[in-house]
Amino acid sequence: TQFAKTQLTIMITQLRELIGDEQTTSSKVRALQQYLYHPGPWNDNNVFSYDLKDPQGRDLKTKLLANYLKTRKGNCVSMPILMILLGNYIGLDISAATAPHHVYTMVHVPETGQMINLEATSGGKPARDEWIIQQTYVTPQARKSGIYMRKLSRKETVMVMLQSLVEHEERRGNF
Repeated sequence: TQFAKTQLTIMITQLRELIGDEQTTSSKVRALQQYLYHPGPWNDNNVFSYDLKDPQGRDLKTKLLANYLKTRKGNCVSMPILMILLGNYIGLDISAATAPHHVYTMVHVPETGQMINLEATSGGKPARDEWIIQQTYVTPQARKSGIYMRKLSRKETVMVMLQSLVEHEERRGNF
């Protein structure tokens, strides 16, 4: 929607101002966390948070980015999508990663060569692999095969973003 495009443009500008001259991966991640999840003038003291009314994302509307931007309430689909979009615009190497019934983000830190999990539903904070495995019941076999818990390519990330649209069309009978 036009609203979402306008909001994203404003958010990118504000986020870049918040980052300033610091251009390390860690400074950009901190700025992204601050911008989305900590109240301040950059977000009119209105943070983005988890939608406790629909924690499983059963209502398709709660998975949509436009709705998340309007309500500032999201889930494990809309929240990481916003982090990924904003993160890419500020120069982060950030993509989606999945676990059973869950989407989170992974950031490549070129300064150290590490991959860091960021949990958008928990303030964009780092999440250890063990925590994700415990919370989502990823089996060792599923992880080893690469089905879960790997940084998705840009195309795969776009497919995760489109999954809600596909779900919507299926509900309408458009297979």
